[in-house]
Parts: sequence; C-alpha cells; structure tokens
Amino acid sequence: MNNTVNVKRSFPFPEKRRRLSYYAKEAIVFYSFISPWFIIFLALGLIPLLYGLYLSFTNYTGFNMHQLRFIGFKNYARVFSDTDAMYSLGRTFLITVLNVPIGTALGFLLAVLLNNNVKGVGVYRTIFYLPSIIPVVATGMMWKSLLAKDNGLINAILGRFGIGPVDWLGYEYATLSLMILLIWGSGGGIIIYLAGLKGI
Repeated sequence: MNNTVNVKRSFPFPEKRRRLSYYAKEAIVFYSFISPWFIIFLALGLIPLLYGLYLSFTNYTGFNMHQLRFIGFKNYARVFSDTDAMYSLGRTFLITVLNVPIGTALGFLLAVLLNNNVKGVGVYRTIFYLPSIIPVVATGMMWKSLLAKDNGLINAILGRFGIGPVDWLGYEYATLSLMILLIWGSGGGIIIYLAGLKGI
C-alpha cells in the first residue's frame, strides 16, 4: 500500500510537464496558422500606418527624404485651414455615414431574400455577387460609360422622358454618383450573411 502511494506521489511534475507541453504545442500551431496574416498585417498595414503618421509631422513632400525635419502640427493646421481639404473631408464623412448603413441593410435584405429555396436562386446569387468580383478598372469604365453626360446610357433613358442631360460626373452630382456605385457593389457582404443565415 505504501509503495502505491509513493509511486503516485512521484509523478506530479512529469504530468504537469506533459500538460504544459500540450498547451505549448497548441500555442505553436495557433501562432503558425495566424503568422502569415500577422506578417502581412505588419508589413502592409501597421508599419506603413505608423510611418505615414511619422511623416505627417515632418516637412516631407515626396522628394526630400534626405532633408526631413520635424515641424510639429503645421501640416495639420494647414489642412484644417484649407477649404478644399475640409470640403473633401466632409464629403468623405457623408459618404461613409450614408453608405455603411445602407450597404449593410441592403446586403442583409438581399441575403434574406436569397436564403429562400426558389427556382433559379443560384442565378440570382451569382448576379448579386457579381459586382464584388468585377475588376476595379472594368467597373470604373462601365460606370463612366453609364454616367457620361454625352451619350451616357442613363442620360439616354432620361431623355426618353424629356429630361435634359445630367452631368453625373460633375462637381454637383459626383457624390451621388459615387454613392450609387458603392451601394451597387454592396453585394460582397451577401455571402457572409447567407453563411450566417444557413448556420455554416
């Protein structure tokens, strides 16, 4: 009986080492899987972001890397006193505030509709997701031809109803045109929403 007790008491540390070794292997496997993403995030995300932040406090112009000097918040003061820059910032904020909720709601609504088992649902899913996989250059050329003031398809349709040509790519309507383009490409989230609705 005493021998059995002694044997049981002699093994606590090896068992603990084996348990730690298992957790260490799990950690190694986990970090091995996320390391490609982490390396890309550091190389293409965090490091350029921090470097750009550093350059914003210098006199960097794009051609004076060997003559950099720290100038503090002068660049920021200059931007906030520039009416064109502030107008662009306001337009960007407006587009973000409108596009994010509209695009999210539209993507979710389409996912709910496409989650039903109706005839030809696969074709509809492809059509709605297609804007997300069309190359950016092709998308730009397509919308440029649609929104062109002269000989544009949208103005041609409006002309059938007696409406004169609209300069969709001009200063007045550019924000609206960009909003339409962004909402048109909101189908990328449909796949994620469909996966959630189907419990994948």
